[in-house]
Amino acid sequence: MDLKLFLFSMLFLLSNAVGSVAGFGSAVICLTLGAHLYPIEAMVPVIVPVNLLSSTYIALRHSHATDWRIFAGKILPFTAVGLLAGMFVSPHIHGRALKIIFGVFVLYFAVWELAQELMRTLRRRRGEDAVESQRRKLPHWKSALFLISGGALQGIYASGGPMVVSYASKTIHDKEVFRSTLSTLWTVLNTAMLVSFLQSGRITAATFATSAWLAPSLVLGLWIGDYAHHRVSQHAFRTFVFVMLTVSGLALLWS
Repeated sequence: MDLKLFLFSMLFLLSNAVGSVAGFGSAVICLTLGAHLYPIEAMVPVIVPVNLLSSTYIALRHSHATDWRIFAGKILPFTAVGLLAGMFVSPHIHGRALKIIFGVFVLYFAVWELAQELMRTLRRRRGEDAVESQRRKLPHWKSALFLISGGALQGIYASGGPMVVSYASKTIHDKEVFRSTLSTLWTVLNTAMLVSFLQSGRITAATFATSAWLAPSLVLGLWIGDYAHHRVSQHAFRTFVFVMLTVSGLALLWS
């Protein structure tokens, strides 16, 4: 094993630990930091099988909590449209362009979420109901835009979570239902990507071997994240994650 692969496995462990605590973002963090080691187009076929393993485990274990009405009635149809568009566009975006587009997405997402965290802090200090304001429903057109964009980003970067989470956080208010429903979605979308990558030759015996090497990092990362989840302030941790993503997004654009 070379040094870059070892470092990438450590980044994968870190990203899954962070994602387990924050409830989202493991793929975004992995690709953002990993882009300094490997091309994004080389990482995506490697992380898809491992992400599928993770999402399938959670979806099956907590299947009783999945909100099938929201999942089948809105989330899946819109994200599926976006996924198809993203998978169609993906082979035509390479190298520097792929890194710049991803860097812009990460930077926008991180700055937006930092602003939201700041607004929630100000509301709490003014005695307002920050939770209630967070749950205000999105307009239908914005919901569709978020879900289609999330599907497209999933098809290109295997990292459509932030956009879908932005929608789901306004629609699904129970934490267990939230996690199970989105895990079911990632299982379906990642399965579609896995089949497509196998047919196109993007997933090979070599990429599968690397995916298998990352599996222990996934398990350990999820365990660490679950342990830390109950011991770290969610607000402080989310702020740290978004600051880290802001710096990483700027680094991607600068490199």
